[in-house]
Amino acid sequence: MTHRAPRVAILGGGMAGLAAAWRLSAPEHRHSFDTITVYQRGGRLGGKGASHRGVHGRIEEHGLHIWLGYYDNAFRLMRECYRELDRPRRAPDCAIGTWRDAFEPSSLIGLEDYYAESWSTWVADFGRNDLLPGEPADVTRPMTVAEFVRRSVRLLADFYASLEWGDAASATGAAAVSTLVTAGLQALRVVEHESGLVRRLAGPVTDLVLEPLERLRAALVPLVEADPSRRRLFTLIDLVTSQLRGVLADGLLVHPRGFRAIDDIEYRDWLAAHGAARTTLESPLVRGIFSLVFGHRDGDAARAEFPAGLGLFLASKLFFDYKGALFWKMQAGMGDVVFAPLYQALRARGVDFEFFHRVEQLHLSRDRTAIKRVSMARQVALRKRRRRYEPLIVVGGLPCFRSAPDLRQLDADADLLDHDLESFWCTWPDAERRTLTKGVDYDALVFAIPVGMAAHVCRELIDDQAQWREMVDNVGTVATQVLQLWLRGTERELGFQYPGVTVTGFVDGYDTLSSMSHLLPRETWPAGDETGTIAYFCGTMPHERHADPTDPGQLERARRRARRDAVAYLSRHVAHYFPGCVDRETGDFRWDLLCGAGGRRGAAALDSQYCGANVDPSDLYVQALPGTDSYRLRPDQSGYRDLYLAGDWTDCGLNAGCIEAAVLSGLQAANAALGLPRTHDITGGYLF
Repeated sequence: MTHRAPRVAILGGGMAGLAAAWRLSAPEHRHSFDTITVYQRGGRLGGKGASHRGVHGRIEEHGLHIWLGYYDNAFRLMRECYRELDRPRRAPDCAIGTWRDAFEPSSLIGLEDYYAESWSTWVADFGRNDLLPGEPADVTRPMTVAEFVRRSVRLLADFYASLEWGDAASATGAAAVSTLVTAGLQALRVVEHESGLVRRLAGPVTDLVLEPLERLRAALVPLVEADPSRRRLFTLIDLVTSQLRGVLADGLLVHPRGFRAIDDIEYRDWLAAHGAARTTLESPLVRGIFSLVFGHRDGDAARAEFPAGLGLFLASKLFFDYKGALFWKMQAGMGDVVFAPLYQALRARGVDFEFFHRVEQLHLSRDRTAIKRVSMARQVALRKRRRRYEPLIVVGGLPCFRSAPDLRQLDADADLLDHDLESFWCTWPDAERRTLTKGVDYDALVFAIPVGMAAHVCRELIDDQAQWREMVDNVGTVATQVLQLWLRGTERELGFQYPGVTVTGFVDGYDTLSSMSHLLPRETWPAGDETGTIAYFCGTMPHERHADPTDPGQLERARRRARRDAVAYLSRHVAHYFPGCVDRETGDFRWDLLCGAGGRRGAAALDSQYCGANVDPSDLYVQALPGTDSYRLRPDQSGYRDLYLAGDWTDCGLNAGCIEAAVLSGLQAANAALGLPRTHDITGGYLF
């Protein structure tokens, strides 16, 4: 009797699900599975990272997506993907041929500083290095706490040395920094390798590290009011000093859990407990952290929360472990440079995709040890004699996802275009019900649907196991909103001083801005309506916590709120970045600068831009909140046989909402399905 290889069903076509498919379909595993099938609601891939092309070929994103220089696993996956596609040889006319064409280093980052009742932008240019993210041989351990301490001090010393003081404080500060670098860092090198010394030499080590910083801090106190650069240096010194004091006082140098030992404590509370000044806690350095990670509970900026240990760890990765540059910006939409290439490469590997399939419920086996069935709805059927749906079109020589389903491939009339098949609240009547059965349609199941949807599609699991109930109840999520503007005139002509920058920590609602004008060559604006500036804004927003599938008004209310916030932002705040967008006489926003308005005047012209409210349960951003790590489930510990979990909501070693976490989780889910160790062939150092 011939036994077939097992079949894998992946529920969800976001980054985690596709990362799992990538590992499962790798050439070295080609005979491990009979079939690998990805099931996806609607007609696009990408999940929270999806994008498509709108009018004039403009790129419309789910949100602002920038890759960080330490995303080694995500970059490695994309490098492998582009290498397999081999576009320079097989598709020489493709506008983006290699991964280096797809991603460009970006070293500018800005923080908004509110001081003396006015805003100022603090922009830093983090130097580039010769490293490349995603190198195959880059298998490293997590950065130790001692290494974090040493690099934090070095960062501070370098920052201090870069300033021109020209007064007596310079000699005092330089001497203190010199003492720190020559003595304190040497001591830390010793204790990192001889951890037993930490307990015996806790006092001397603390003195060596902190005493010079305390001297610097004291010298700056009377000077900070007169000079913003000194005030910012004081903030940096106070922040680093407080962190180092906390690391040493809490014994993190030798604690078996390392950074995770303080993840039950809110980051600012932990800093305050170790002496951070109130001005530091309210500084752009600290506020910017919460903006970048959407760390506002329930979308309320007054309730900023983030775990202390994860905050320290991510700071170490962000500033000390980046390759090439701090940020890498995609050179088209994320759907264009990430998900379309992945779709093409996975199809070439033999992975199947079933679009327009909505998961309705996971059903337990009679003994409650496995997922026996998955009930689904086919949202719309294909036309007769079509075997599969092709989701891509070509715009400007680049494969991209459509903004709407292609009726030529579907058994539906034009009324379908009035419905969003990717929405939780879609009212389009389903074409049919489907059931996937274990042992027939799948043997292994990868659940790669966001945690926000688990309450709706995993009810039997939640009723059966406390760990599922606790995960759904405690892993935080938040709604986000996005605004994309296409403006007449270049950034310089509109008064923007920092082309290419990403800046965060501004006013609530749309607190982060990224200059995205480098995308202009990828879009196809007509003569007479050309745009010279592209700007993306995003932030968190309050939303109705419990999604009711019978109330589509929830989505409409959220969209109206996002639009009201956008109008208010443009009317009151955008002049801080783009003074040329404001009428000098009236102070009103110049709505006539919006490209593609099609004759609409005033605030009505905003309807021609892209403004979105991400309140769908699948679209909610997964937060890292103090004390919630223990509620996350590992990709290989679902509690059920042959069920594996993939998503940035899992306990994957980087428990924060980002592309790298999604890739890490997908790879671990695939490793488990393959019977491999959890961290097999995973690069970079993370908190496993």
